[in-house]
Amino acid sequence: MALQSIFHCAEKAAELIDGLDYSDVIDDVISVALSSDFKFHKYACVTIASLLTNYKGSKPLCVYLLIDKELAREDAENFAALQDIHPFEFRPIVVDGTKYQNVRITLGITVATYYRLKLHEVLPSSCNKVIYLDSDLIVLHCLSDLYHIDLGRSIVGGVEDSISKIFVDRFTQHPQVEHFNAGVLLINLRKLRDIQFYRHRKRIYRLSKIHDPAW
Repeated sequence: MALQSIFHCAEKAAELIDGLDYSDVIDDVISVALSSDFKFHKYACVTIASLLTNYKGSKPLCVYLLIDKELAREDAENFAALQDIHPFEFRPIVVDGTKYQNVRITLGITVATYYRLKLHEVLPSSCNKVIYLDSDLIVLHCLSDLYHIDLGRSIVGGVEDSISKIFVDRFTQHPQVEHFNAGVLLINLRKLRDIQFYRHRKRIYRLSKIHDPAW
């Protein structure tokens, strides 16, 4: 019953998307977002260094880093030093991590993993489209090509996960259901805001019996 209700919730969101009267959005700045905690800042720094090294686009870059507290001086200096690779705007955003104390976490899924669910809320309203990257990646190509992929009427672009079928079997879902890898996402933030995504997120959490932080 809960699973059926979750799919019903997703269908309702899809109906709202179909009702929107515009397609893809493109900003004058290419925005990239990552999330990290203090243990992972050094890896996030490497990820950002790799994307800057391979960036060949003409638009300016803005990199948002979602964190649970202000950067330590050494970390701030390490991120600032990346300007030597390619100029970019660096905007760390502190997210209140205490609201996530009771969410389900593992060794590979930390509290910072959930920050991406708030991108449409914590990023400025002028940011309509963003690339989300996990903080343990090496970028090998220019992200401009990825950013300019036309999402059409979709909200999120992603790639099916290599273990998608395992999840389908585990949760006895329809064989045509695809689980995408959440480590590299192209997101239309404007549409997320328009459909009031936070309402659907909260409902799915309740139906999944996952603790819903006081967002």
